[in-house]
Amino acid sequence: MTLPQVVYIKPQDGEEKKIIGYACSGCMTLKSFHIGTDGDARNLAEAEQCCAPGVCRFCGEPTEAKPHKAMDYHSKCMRVDMEKKRLEKAEKINEADWDGGCFYNDHWYDNVDEARENFDGPPDEWPEYLTVAEEKHVAPLDASQILESHGEDMQFGDWNPLDNVSVDDLKKALQPFNDEITTIVYYEENLHKVVVLDNTKAAAEYAADNEGNPPC
Repeated sequence: MTLPQVVYIKPQDGEEKKIIGYACSGCMTLKSFHIGTDGDARNLAEAEQCCAPGVCRFCGEPTEAKPHKAMDYHSKCMRVDMEKKRLEKAEKINEADWDGGCFYNDHWYDNVDEARENFDGPPDEWPEYLTVAEEKHVAPLDASQILESHGEDMQFGDWNPLDNVSVDDLKKALQPFNDEITTIVYYEENLHKVVVLDNTKAAAEYAADNEGNPPC
């Protein structure tokens, strides 16, 4: 909270000074009085909070003070909360029941074991789940969309050189290419499905491999 500056209207001869509002002592923004019985109090509170640090609604720690409106959350806390809510709603698959690909740190892995080999730090820092990798195929080119898109680029007044081009002819010409590209596979994160990990065996192996070695 910052101590606001009281703003007065310049008095005329014989008149007393009259407060017209409060200004933020940080940016000097004037908060003029609101209409209503609580106008003075609300105006004073706005001036006090204008450039004051906020409080993160997730962790309760102060946030950075910003002119006119302090943030009520840390970006990191917001991301953690969003991830927590996503996990709560996601379909959960036990590791033993999943033999497909997965994502860890935005990187695709062919299976859970391959991903686990790339975990950072000791077992207590390993993730408890991984996002499922969903197989996708490259979409075929659409003849109608191509003609429409190129037609708009090549329009000259009322004349379009592609008006007489047959969509069916273009489909036939594209067919060999589409047959080839639709066999191309790629993977996307399915944010609605997660693999719940069982790190027990891997953690024991990690402990055995690092027995007697001091932590870094």
